[in-house]
Amino acid sequence: MKSIQHKPFTMKKTPPVTIMSSPGISGISPVSGTAGITVTITGANFGANPSGNTVNFNGIAATVSSASASSLITTAPPTITAISPVAGAAGTTGAVTITTADGTATGPSFTYTAGTDVYVPGYYLNTAKYWKNGTMVDPTSTVPGPLTFEFATGIAGIGSDIYICGNDVSKGYGYWKNAVFTSLQSASIINGIFVK
Repeated sequence: MKSIQHKPFTMKKTPPVTIMSSPGISGISPVSGTAGITVTITGANFGANPSGNTVNFNGIAATVSSASASSLITTAPPTITAISPVAGAAGTTGAVTITTADGTATGPSFTYTAGTDVYVPGYYLNTAKYWKNGTMVDPTSTVPGPLTFEFATGIAGIGSDIYICGNDVSKGYGYWKNAVFTSLQSASIINGIFVK
């Protein structure tokens, strides 16, 4: 009888396999709003640390303040304004994307909406002015010739019409509608204006 010899069998150790999971976006909330609004992004395979996620609103980077594997809290980037007129560095309506070490996901679009305009009356160099969203406006600039204000005490607006109350040195107390003055008879002081 013949004997059969077997070669010794050795197992080779295989290194563990790491499965990479690309991020996925299932939704954003809200889907529209003003610059600076908090936006929650939901999905899967996000980085658990805020710094492990790069979020863009139509290609513009947003700040991630909180992160988990399934949710990110971020802020819609600022838009171009008179205060910050840096072209190309401001948010515009478009897709929200997230990038992690494992890939990039594209989600729904975020639509920018107009915020509330803030008007503040005052004066500068003895001429009445108002500030719209932090930018000084000369309400007399649309009127040919000199028109001297002493001070402005109130401001209101409806549509594109701007109303300012105050005192014109030569005409007394009254209000201006789009830089056209209307005198108020017997007024000794005006503290504010309301337009309905």
